[in-house]
Amino acid sequence: MHAVGFQHQHSSPDRDNYIWIMYENIVDDQYGSFDIIQDVTSFGEPYDICTIMHYTDRAFSKNGEPTIVAKSDPGCVIGGAHEQGLTQIDKNKINHMYCS
Repeated sequence: MHAVGFQHQHSSPDRDNYIWIMYENIVDDQYGSFDIIQDVTSFGEPYDICTIMHYTDRAFSKNGEPTIVAKSDPGCVIGGAHEQGLTQIDKNKINHMYCS
C-alpha cells in the first residue's frame, strides 16, 4: 500500500487510543519508525490494527519483547495481514482514495 500512497497505520495521529509503543524494547536507531505523522488520513475508516500497513508486535525489537501492544484485544495478530493480505478496511481506504 506504500506504492499507492499510504503510510503505516501506527503512524496515525489517533494511534495512542489503540496501541502502546514500547520504546524500551525498540532498537535505538529505529525510534523514528514509530513516529506519528500528522497528515495521515483515515478516510473515515476505523483504526485497523490488523492491516498490512501495521507493524507486527515485535517489529524492530532489540530484545524479543513486544514493541507494540494493543490496548484491547484486536481479534487478530497485530499486523497479521502480512500473511493474509489486505483487510476490508485496507480495501475501503484504497477505494476512498482512488474511486470516490
